[in-house]
Amino acid sequence: MKRSIQIIIIVFILILGGGGLLFSFGYLGGENTPEAIQNLFPEGENTNQENTGNNNVNSNGEQFPSGNNGNNGSGETIDTSRFSQIFLGGVSGYTVLEQNGNTLIRFMEKETGHIYDYNESNGSVVKQSNQTMPGVEEVVWSKDGNAFVARYFDQDQRRVKTTLLSFDKEATESNLYTFTRTRLQGDRGEDILFLQRTLNQNPETQIAQSGAGSPGNETEFFGGKTTSALKALQAQEGIEQTGNLDAETLVVINDINQALFGTQNEDITETSLSVRDLGDISMITSNGDSVFYTKEEGSGIVGYVDNFFFSSPLRIFESPLREWSISWPEKNTILLQTKASSEAEGTLYALNPSTGSLVRILSKLDGLVAQGTPNKNTLVYSQTQSDSVVTSVLSDGNINNLQIRTLAEKCIGGNNNENLIFCAVPESLGTEALPDAWYKGLVSFSDQLWMINSDQNTDTLLFDSDRRSLSIQFDAIAPQTNKADSSLYFINKKDGSLWGVRLSQ
Repeated sequence: MKRSIQIIIIVFILILGGGGLLFSFGYLGGENTPEAIQNLFPEGENTNQENTGNNNVNSNGEQFPSGNNGNNGSGETIDTSRFSQIFLGGVSGYTVLEQNGNTLIRFMEKETGHIYDYNESNGSVVKQSNQTMPGVEEVVWSKDGNAFVARYFDQDQRRVKTTLLSFDKEATESNLYTFTRTRLQGDRGEDILFLQRTLNQNPETQIAQSGAGSPGNETEFFGGKTTSALKALQAQEGIEQTGNLDAETLVVINDINQALFGTQNEDITETSLSVRDLGDISMITSNGDSVFYTKEEGSGIVGYVDNFFFSSPLRIFESPLREWSISWPEKNTILLQTKASSEAEGTLYALNPSTGSLVRILSKLDGLVAQGTPNKNTLVYSQTQSDSVVTSVLSDGNINNLQIRTLAEKCIGGNNNENLIFCAVPESLGTEALPDAWYKGLVSFSDQLWMINSDQNTDTLLFDSDRRSLSIQFDAIAPQTNKADSSLYFINKKDGSLWGVRLSQ
């Protein structure tokens, strides 16, 4: 829009006008480290049970679950048009948020690193930030989605880089502002604070070098120094040097503010993010409120819990083993699993985040993959057995071998109903060694969606004819549900696209 037209509009506006796995704990670290843990791990409680469920799989790995065979209990197949593609391009990660009764999916586009919000109620996708960070492979989100850790390979430094980004005021205050009022010396208001912040971005128009009005010390008072700074700006722009925030200067200052801090129009607000390099972190996970991360030290690793602004690290874990899979599914439980491979026996531990007590949960299981749930007493795990995969639920110390066969990381526990578990289940597991071949990208699956009720010991095939009608194959990863368990979300490993499935009517 030409400047003259903008001036007319602002003048017109001015005329018109006139926001359980619960464990006991003992501090772990330094000289206070228990001897058993210094020797690797304590024994704790252990479950070493072979799985011999009656699972039927033919020579091609095709599954024939013997549950209720896709019926909802009344003999009718649950099939309705429920699938929606949230984002066509690849995503690096996403989180599910609840705001004002609506479900929002906040996600990062992999190609650019831009952040978007998907509103489930109206299907809109709105860009929230245009911070460019291409090729992010992993995103760990805070509970409100306003802070997150991004991990990517830095080609220049030849290392995996871990970066904290945030919309929060604690890390950065957004200076994006739209000025609509003319102002004179002697006036006060929030807009003058943002005016001073905008002027302070240019050394030639800074309010002051130190003290009141200087960068970081801006005020809501329009004094003589603000008048002088505006005159300097007006001289740069070739407009009348009144020293006032008049109609013509309003257009100029809005252009400058939006160029510096973001872009606004009627449909979209894009906000810059604060960026902070977190150094050499080898692994990281979060429960939404806090983070647990590891760093290499000597010949092993050490683990820390911290808040989401990495200001109060507490060392709670150490191990001579460097390769782990970590997750934080429930407030009082961090899961640490040895590297999953069909050629190695896996072990799963539970770590208390308060002080570091460590308990062994599962061990001596080939190809072990474990997935915690919001229910502190329940987790899903899979193992390699007889050249196939067996999937089980460990709940209150009891093991239930499921009729479906899938890798445990394709499952997620319900948020609203702790007895529900949703799993993406391959139609055929194939003959390659799992999970190794899948991790390496040597095999790809075509998944069905199943719902398991661990209390009733039933499994239900969800919306399969609807899935087939899409003519798209899903190899689902990173499944999540919303708070009410009325929708399920996942990333399609085949192309990185983000999908949603409406579970309730």
